[in-house]
Amino acid sequence: MYEKDTETHSISKYPAISTRYVIDDVIGSGGMGQVFSGRDTKLGRKVALKIAPNGGDLSRQIREAQALAKINSSNVVQVFDIEEMDEGQTLIVMELVEGADLTDKIKINNFTQLEALSWMTDVCAGMESAASQGIVHRDLKPANIMIDGNGTAKVLDFGLASCDNWCQITLENQMLGTPCYIAPEQIDDTNGVDLRADIYSYGATFYHVLTGRPPFTGDSIYSLLMKHKHEPIVAPKSLNSDIPPYVNDCLERCLAKNPLDRFRTFRDILDVLNLCSKSDPWSPSEDSELTAFEAVYRLHRPALLNRTEPVERTSPVVFDFPGQRRLIIEFGDITKMPVDAVVSSDNSTLSMRGAGVAAALLKRAGPKINNLCALLQPAQPGCVVVTPGFDLPAKYVFHGITIGYNRRRFTFPSRDVIAKIVDACFANADTYNIRTIAFPLLATGGARIPRDIALDTMFRTIARRFLGGACSLQTVSIVLL
Repeated sequence: MYEKDTETHSISKYPAISTRYVIDDVIGSGGMGQVFSGRDTKLGRKVALKIAPNGGDLSRQIREAQALAKINSSNVVQVFDIEEMDEGQTLIVMELVEGADLTDKIKINNFTQLEALSWMTDVCAGMESAASQGIVHRDLKPANIMIDGNGTAKVLDFGLASCDNWCQITLENQMLGTPCYIAPEQIDDTNGVDLRADIYSYGATFYHVLTGRPPFTGDSIYSLLMKHKHEPIVAPKSLNSDIPPYVNDCLERCLAKNPLDRFRTFRDILDVLNLCSKSDPWSPSEDSELTAFEAVYRLHRPALLNRTEPVERTSPVVFDFPGQRRLIIEFGDITKMPVDAVVSSDNSTLSMRGAGVAAALLKRAGPKINNLCALLQPAQPGCVVVTPGFDLPAKYVFHGITIGYNRRRFTFPSRDVIAKIVDACFANADTYNIRTIAFPLLATGGARIPRDIALDTMFRTIARRFLGGACSLQTVSIVLL
């Protein structure tokens, strides 16, 4: 998008922009050109006119026009024409949207939640149309979404777009995308991203609209980018309790760190938004590597979540992975597990108090573990703090931090914090040469994440780590209390 011009511009310096198009006023300017409101004298209609700067990347301007022309959607700004001007400049003639962009709407903050849901459903429909043409936007953000006088949202500025049939173009020393909304994988590989990067940016924009802030903020671009890559988001419902549960879950899935955990298509998101709570935002996407394991897991899942048999008569569910690695889901007492490490589900103060797994481990390990934790707090959600097991059978306790504490209030996690803790446990297992580890069902107590979502997330994350390559862990147990 383009910054709104606050300077006075002389329109007269463009007296011969075209034999057909006339400039009326300046809309804005940016690194890839200036945008004006104008008129099509042949058809007698208002248009937006985008002109590349001298020395600008003309191929990028042409590519934007081609991308937009392929999309047939009332939720994407239409392109009408493209002309090559004198001195090699390119003129793109587009639909003129008279209204305000989403950035201005957020600043004024005078819209209802129903309006916000309507706008973001429009955006989703527009992005679905773009994706159907094989187009990845790569810079979706509030400034690139216009709300017209009828309250319809339209996506614009496909200047960074890539298409299945075009060669990729990257500007030297320039990151493509906007730091507040950029997908983690796009930070490292701008040209290698696919539709799921747009889904992340869509989720980040949606998050900003509903909570009044982007998913992450930082003192520098670097810190902001590192948060996108490594820090789990605060659950949207923690910032706005009026957000419906199905919308909260939809945003969390859009903003998953691992692209495989996100929605597969914008059509999947539309199904959730249009069907509201009747559709499950966590329905698994297709993942060829996991298909066989997922099928077995789905057969056992009801019994694992709704146990009716006594623990001693309940057989564990065992998954054997390549490299003689094994995942076991079983019922039992995690404090008695004869493993190298057990995982605790703690808050950022590492208090290990109250009820649940942390309190049970504290009781069995003895007061020394609590005294050590007091020295190591505070810790951030998604992190893992390692202590000795003391009187536990396990050598170590991996304290997974699920609940944050900021400004005298607790912040509850997104489901992505579970995946981050599992990944951190795998990394620490490599450091400490851990071969066997036992997890509880993470974040289902005070963190308030439903048991089914927690179990699904843990199963998929562990399975992908076992399928993804070498690691020191040989046996992982999920112990259901």
